[in-house]
Amino acid sequence: MSCTRTGASSRGLRVALGAFALVVAFGGAAEARVETLRWSHSSAADVDGFKLHYGSSPGSYTTTVDVGRPAPTSGVFSYNLTVADTATVYVVMTAYGSGFLESNYSSAKTLAPTTTPPPPPPPPSGAAWTQDFQTTATGTYVAGWYDSGADNSSTENDGLFRVSDMSGNRVLTTSSSLVNIHSHYVSSGADQWTSYELRGRMRLADTAGGVGVTAYSQYPQSDVYYRLRSYSGKAFEMAPHPDGADIGCSPTTTGVVPKEDTWYRFRFKVSPSAGANSIQAKVWADGSTEPSSWQTTCTDARSNRPQKGSVGVWHKGPGSSFWDELAVYFNGSSTGSPPPPPILIPLD
Repeated sequence: MSCTRTGASSRGLRVALGAFALVVAFGGAAEARVETLRWSHSSAADVDGFKLHYGSSPGSYTTTVDVGRPAPTSGVFSYNLTVADTATVYVVMTAYGSGFLESNYSSAKTLAPTTTPPPPPPPPSGAAWTQDFQTTATGTYVAGWYDSGADNSSTENDGLFRVSDMSGNRVLTTSSSLVNIHSHYVSSGADQWTSYELRGRMRLADTAGGVGVTAYSQYPQSDVYYRLRSYSGKAFEMAPHPDGADIGCSPTTTGVVPKEDTWYRFRFKVSPSAGANSIQAKVWADGSTEPSSWQTTCTDARSNRPQKGSVGVWHKGPGSSFWDELAVYFNGSSTGSPPPPPILIPLD
C-alpha cells in the first residue's frame, strides 16, 4: 500500500466522509486546515477497510481512526483529516481484511503547515520624498538637514547627527548625551509640505534615552511640530511642541514599548481639515506584521495649530539613536467621486 498526501487549506471546517466526521485539535487552536490523504492498494479487492494512525512526533502514533473503505476513484482512496493550522502531524496507514487481520504500517507521511507568516510588506511605491542615507559617506553630515542644539534650541549645531555604517547599511545616527536635540530636513520647499504621511524605521541603544520623529515641523523658525517618540522606557506616544499643546489623543500611547537595539517601523500621518488636524500613528517591530489599524489617533483643533511643515528626527541622551528609510507620502485627495467597483472573474 502506498500513501500520498495533498494539502487543502480550510478554516473552521468539519469534513464528513460517509458516516465519519473527524476534527482533531492540537493545543486548543481555534483555526484549522484540512489535509487530504490519498492512497492506493495492490490488492484492494481483498481489503475490508483502512485505519489511519497519527501523532505529534515521528514514529509515535497515539491516535487510531478506522476510516472504513472509502469509495475509490480510479483506484485511489482518500480521506480528509482536519488539524490545527499550526500543527505538524505524522501519519501512517494500515489495511485490514477478513477477521480484521491488519497489515504493517505504510510509509510515513508528515503533514506540516503549508503556509508561513507573510513577510513584512515592502514599502509602497509613490513616495514624494525618500532619504535612506546610502549615498552619504559615513562619518559625514547629510546635505539639506539642519541640526539644532540642546533643550529644543533652534540654533544650529551642525555635527550632532551623522551617517554611520550598521552591518553594511548606512543610517542616520547620533550618540549625543544632550537632551532634546533635533535634525530637520529643510531643503526643496519641505516647509510647505501639508497633508502627508511619514514612514521609516528608528532604533535606540539605551531605553533610558529617547528616539523620535517629527512632522509639520516649523524648525528652525520656531519650536513647533508634532512628534512621535519614546523615552525613558515608555511606549511610543504623540508628544507635540510647544510643550503642553492639547491634541487629545486616544489611546494616549501606541502601546508599543521599544526594546534596546531593535528596529521599529512606523507610520505617522497628519490629515488637515477645515476645523482640525488629525494625527495618527502606528509602530511595530521590524520584521513583524504591520498593525491593521492606527494605534493612536489625535485631534488638534487649536486655532494656532500648524498648517504645514517639514519632517525631522528627535533624540534625548543617553545612548545612541538611529533612523533609516525615511519617506514622505502625500495623502490622497478627499474630493471627487469614488472609482467604479471591480469586475469579478468567474473561477474555473
